[in-house]
Amino acid sequence: MTTQSNFETFGKAEEVYSFDQPILAEEREYTLLEAGSYPFVITDVAKKFYEPKEGSKLPSCPQAQITLEVDGGQQGKTKLIHNLFYTKSTIWKVTELFMAVGLAKKGENYNPDPEQLLGKSAMCELSQQGYVKNDGNNGTRNEIKKCFASPNAQANGYGAF
Repeated sequence: MTTQSNFETFGKAEEVYSFDQPILAEEREYTLLEAGSYPFVITDVAKKFYEPKEGSKLPSCPQAQITLEVDGGQQGKTKLIHNLFYTKSTIWKVTELFMAVGLAKKGENYNPDPEQLLGKSAMCELSQQGYVKNDGNNGTRNEIKKCFASPNAQANGYGAF
């Protein structure tokens, strides 16, 4: 039996499991894509509130955690998390994504509610980033450098900067 926690992140409850509950054993697969440009679809959106750790450059602020399914063609598909922070110095990333999916146009006001993004698609430029895993070993992950509209959408005025 699955129970719901009392904690909700902007209306989205997190599932909680008990110690004696059967759980399906699944591995979390990750496909590392080569650096390049790829199409994506937004498969999940979570509204959160960012609380900075000591030394953080960002203040407490609303945060949108966006899950993108990126299609690497013959390399396979992978899911990436794209965190958007709603501060003056980082709102350009929010605008970039909204323009890429056609929810904003340059020079016009728009509503930055991330729930509008669910199911939308565009393109992203990925790089590979090295990091240290929790076990101390080195790893490599994909990082979203930028989001942009597909060439067809750009011809219609979306995604142009």
